[in-house]
This record gives sequence, C-alpha cells and structure tokens, in this order.
Amino acid sequence: MTTRSDGRVPNLQQEQLSHFSSSYDGKDINAYDIGWRRQVRFFVIGVMKGGTTSMHRYTIQHPLVVRNNMKELRCLSAGNKFDPQDPYCESKYNLVELSHSPDYIVGDYSPGYIWSFPVTVPRIQHGFPMAKIIVLLRNPIDRLFSQHNMDLRNDLVVRDPNLSNGVVNDLEQMHFMGLFPFVRFVKSNNKNRTLMDWYMATIDKEHFSQFHGTQEEVTAWERYFESTHINLGIVSQGLYAVMLRAWIKAFTREKVLVLKTENMVDEEGVETAMRKVYKHVEIPYVPLEGNQRFFTGSYQQEEMDRVLNMTLQKMFTPFNEQLELLLGAKWKDSWW
Repeated sequence: MTTRSDGRVPNLQQEQLSHFSSSYDGKDINAYDIGWRRQVRFFVIGVMKGGTTSMHRYTIQHPLVVRNNMKELRCLSAGNKFDPQDPYCESKYNLVELSHSPDYIVGDYSPGYIWSFPVTVPRIQHGFPMAKIIVLLRNPIDRLFSQHNMDLRNDLVVRDPNLSNGVVNDLEQMHFMGLFPFVRFVKSNNKNRTLMDWYMATIDKEHFSQFHGTQEEVTAWERYFESTHINLGIVSQGLYAVMLRAWIKAFTREKVLVLKTENMVDEEGVETAMRKVYKHVEIPYVPLEGNQRFFTGSYQQEEMDRVLNMTLQKMFTPFNEQLELLLGAKWKDSWW
C-alpha cells in the first residue's frame, strides 16, 4: 500500500482493501470515461452550521481519504464559484495525492450545495456518477441562531444585524416568491408586515399538503433562489424537506445518508455516525484519534425572543413533519 504524502501508512487488513477495490471494478466503471472523477466518492452538501467542518476533520483522518487544498470547494454551485472552463473542478482536487493509489478517495464538503440543488444536482449527476451524498441536519432554529451569531462575529452585511428583522425579511421574500401560499394572515394588508403579523398567522394544513412536493413549489424555490443572488436568507436554509426531496429524487434514498447533528455531541455518537459514513462510502471503519465530538460553532448563549421562537416553530413544523415522511420511520424529529 502506498504511503500518503503526510507520512501516514494505511493500516488496513488486505481482505478489507480487496473488497473495497473490487466493489468498483467491472463494466459499470468502464461505461464511464471519468478518469480521476471515479475517486470523488462523496459530497457533504450541508447544512451550514450543521457540523460539516467536524465531518471534514474526521473523514480526512481515514487513511484512504485524501485531503483537498481547501474544505469547501463550492465549485459546482451557482455564481462565480463555477468555472465553465473547469466544469468538474479538476483544479480544486488534490489529484497528485489521488494518483498515488486507485484505492484513495476524496470528497467535497460544501454546505451551500444543499440549497443550490437546481444547478448542483445535475452537475454532480453528470460529472461524478460514483459519488454518494451525505447530509447533516440540525434543529433549524438552533442552526438559524448559530448562523446569525456567526454573521455578527464575522461582520457580514448580507443579512440584517437584527435577528427578528432578518427573519421577517426572509419570510416576506419567500412569501412574495410563492413559497408560502398556505400562510393565512389576520390582516389582509400585505405591506410592512411585522414579526407579530407572522406570529398571529396560521398554516392552512390542507393547502400545505397539496402544495408541498409539487413542481409549483420547486419553481417557487427557483424564483426565490435567483432573487437572493445566491445569498439565501436565514430562515430558508432550514426548510430541509424542500431541499432534500430534490436530492433524494435525483440520487435515490439509498445514496443519500442523512445524519442528525444532535446525535453527534459526544464520542459515542461521533463513532456511530462515522461508522455509518464509512459504510456509506464503502471504505473500512478506522477508529478516530482521541476524544471527538461535533462542533457547530460557539457563540454566547442568549434566550431567543419568545414570539420569534414560536413563529419559527410554526413555520418549520410542517416541513419537519414532511421530513420524517421523506426519510422514513427511522428518522424521528425530536427538535421540539
């Protein structure tokens, strides 16, 4: 077995390696003229503030997983990150390292991929037919709060520094683009709505069930996505059921591994998760080094405004319920 450039020698049983190698030999591989892209074996597509940095840190400890020059390649998503002259992001991958052994694999850890599915899904399907998908999901309200604090810490000006204003602005934008036709407001006037207007609004569950999962919803998401100029609002990134439906439809449920961040806060949880990850990408399990836990970003704990919290719960709940139906009986939503 070839020694990696970082000096580590893979410590794996020969029968494990032979099983791994043989699983990708044969006519399926020969049918594609994909070269090095056969070694791009997984994409960690999200979510932002869900633990993708920790997933990157843990997976690259595996002796068969190659480290790229950067964690988030982001070169398959929309906007100026995509280079038509390099459609498969060849310049972003560590091809020198990959060339040392056909058993080496590599991944891309770009949390923005999950919500840019209208453009990212077909690019991965076309360019990386061997790849599988990994998703980390976190309580959408905690995720939102963590992202808001990160934005403040990094002095980002994309979103309103006032959390309530940022939430309302995003809800209004999604509603304007047709994503929330099932929301019923107490006041008919749709100008200058406030957080209290959204708090007092109700969800028409029958209308939601008729709208969710339809082409109309996908089209509305595409309109919203384009309207944000690729800088999605802070609420929309928690509509997991909308985004994941497209990925599962494209890649099948078996090729999409979904993990809950809250289950990986201690060493036992991390080990369980990484066993699932290695099985998913078909490499042998190798224990992690030292004590491990998932980190989703640290910030000063503050109590979220009760009205804001209850408004977000109301808006996320129907999507979370659909998420359980989408992912199957093993997925249990215990976020609230």
